[in-house]
Amino acid sequence: MIGAAPKRAFTWLIGLLLFHLLLLSVQVRTADDQLLLRAFGLTLTTPFAMGIQFVTSSVSGFLERYAFLRGTEEENARLREENERLRLRLHQLQNMAALLPRSADYQALQQRLQFETVVADVVGRNAPFFENRLWINVGTRSGVAYDSAVLTPRGIVGRVISAGPFSSEVELITNRQAAAGARLQESRLEGVVEGAGEAWLTLSYIPITQPVQVGELVVTSGSDRVYPEEIPIGTVISAQQDSPIYQTIRVRPAIELSRLEEVLVVVGRKVEPAPPADSPVQSARSPGSEARPD
Repeated sequence: MIGAAPKRAFTWLIGLLLFHLLLLSVQVRTADDQLLLRAFGLTLTTPFAMGIQFVTSSVSGFLERYAFLRGTEEENARLREENERLRLRLHQLQNMAALLPRSADYQALQQRLQFETVVADVVGRNAPFFENRLWINVGTRSGVAYDSAVLTPRGIVGRVISAGPFSSEVELITNRQAAAGARLQESRLEGVVEGAGEAWLTLSYIPITQPVQVGELVVTSGSDRVYPEEIPIGTVISAQQDSPIYQTIRVRPAIELSRLEEVLVVVGRKVEPAPPADSPVQSARSPGSEARPD
């Protein structure tokens, strides 16, 4: 009974020291400016998510292999991947054709729109209060890096905010503080699309003197140095003149982000020089800035 108090005090001391180390680790960042605790947590939790996804996909794959002809599953997967890449490329080529009369250097424009992608499966989603993030099963071993753009043939998904060797965490474009350089496809006016934590986006910095039609397509401008140019973002659902200078425009995303199963991740893309510091997209969010998801 006499030694119980010192033992209890020693236990509290150890607990306080561990808690202090945890608080310190929250501030530590890796060489590429990622939070060390986030990267460590991603490394620990991803195997569980990938294990669940592996079991479910294995069961469904087993049934499909024996319900249909052998060998067709691999061929269908290859054709599906090729089809997605071709659809994305077709959309870019259509926009390039529309820009041809306006561009003084068509070859330079074509070079800017070329990029490589890898296919990734969505293996998990964060808790409901982080519902605007998801996990994919490719990482640095596949060429994925911080700020790699994540797309589908129908539009943008978001960007990588943490990358491990075999998995990555993606911030959806609908997340608060997420942003992308954007332009209206018809008028070619440029602004910034920002997430609001909701099912819609906000397009800013479009002057009130420019009429904006409901249903007009909004595409990426490339000024954020994250997303390639001419990828669909969404369509205009409303435009209001809430300030003396700019309109408040709401945009419906081009894809249903809550139903994603497979995405394309841009890898090995050469980044263009940064836009001027006073440009709208630099003011909203720069890839190297401290603005991070909620």
